[in-house]
Amino acid sequence: MKAKLVLAFIILATIASGEELTIPHIKVEYSGIEATQARALAETLAAAREVYVSDFGFDMPDTVRLNVTVDPQVGTQLFNDAVDMLFLKLKSKDDLRRPSVSGIFNLYGMCHELGHVAMYRLLKQREWLTDDAAEGWAHYAGSRLVDRVYALKGGSLWPDPYDYRADGTPRLINGLAAANPSGVDRAAGEWLLLEEILGQRAFANVFTLWNSATVDPAKPAGGLLAALVKSYAGKDAALTAWWASAAPQFTKRKLVSAFSPAAIAAERLTGTSVLLPLDAGVKDGQMSFGGAAVWRSFKTPDSGEWYIRAVSAFGERYGDAPDLKFAVVLADGDWGVIQTWEHSYAPFDDSKFKWVRVEIPPTRVPAAFKVGIDFNASGSDGIYVGYNSSTKGASASGAPGAVGEPYFKGDWMIQVELDRAK
Repeated sequence: MKAKLVLAFIILATIASGEELTIPHIKVEYSGIEATQARALAETLAAAREVYVSDFGFDMPDTVRLNVTVDPQVGTQLFNDAVDMLFLKLKSKDDLRRPSVSGIFNLYGMCHELGHVAMYRLLKQREWLTDDAAEGWAHYAGSRLVDRVYALKGGSLWPDPYDYRADGTPRLINGLAAANPSGVDRAAGEWLLLEEILGQRAFANVFTLWNSATVDPAKPAGGLLAALVKSYAGKDAALTAWWASAAPQFTKRKLVSAFSPAAIAAERLTGTSVLLPLDAGVKDGQMSFGGAAVWRSFKTPDSGEWYIRAVSAFGERYGDAPDLKFAVVLADGDWGVIQTWEHSYAPFDDSKFKWVRVEIPPTRVPAAFKVGIDFNASGSDGIYVGYNSSTKGASASGAPGAVGEPYFKGDWMIQVELDRAK
């Protein structure tokens, strides 16, 4: 299975109500599949977790949780919460047959997705990381893990037995040898080259270094290389040559606005706010996005100077983590980030939708601007945001600093309050 990043995924936040299977360091909640299939998934994850700790040196969760559900109406999906939980959604239990029958590489998928968790627990500051680099890492690591899992568990691990060694490094190498390898394959090849330079146990340190590196969002490559060279002085020539090839595939530049985010004291404003849009409608549906913000576009009432005072969103919290943080992002009309403010999940209710208003330090906005709310959602914790389908065209989703994807079902129930100087 080519597991998807949380980034590219709409979080449904459903937890299976059914059977449970617990083995050391692994807990599987499942419904709609056989106990033998759940056992195979658990044993695969346990072996993969052991290898990420012993061979790669990652600090893995003490308990990895896997949630498996079956729904014929939902396509097969695999994603993670970036902390300790994986979610596997299947059309039927037959999706867990050997790949030659099902077309799905589930055993590899467990190793792949746990690779995302290993990375994300260390590399929390990764706005510069491309999707191909993240998926390429998990593809490289997952392929290596399949080899080691076979060495630990043998050929009888899967309930529908097959020689799954072919799903490991051989499949990775075959992808690289293709006439036109995908971006993910090429990125996986770069991770493989870094292994040759530094060894497998260096990856945890690399991610730790990059997490704390001084990175210019508009030009991230230089700061990332500097962090590597400083830590691995004896490898600087090899790392510089490797990075020249890897950096264009691994890094993306954050769009930063040239508009000055001039602030003003609240007492210098009129105190009479203008609400945009005046009526956000009623909720016709809701969504939660992982790794992406929900965005709404606005225009000032006239060409004068206007200052944003507050942002409101109609939402409902799910999960049990009210202390999580979300970001309110102000961007210009071309998606360039102007300013970002952090707020707590706490005002959102976990049992009903309601309007939540957060105040913003009075900040000047351009005539056309966008406001994004990035809830950093996962499969287990997040905020559902309501949308109204009576209007369309002003809303999108996407990571701050990148061009968003239009949202066609309606407009997000997001409002802003503007004021002007006395």
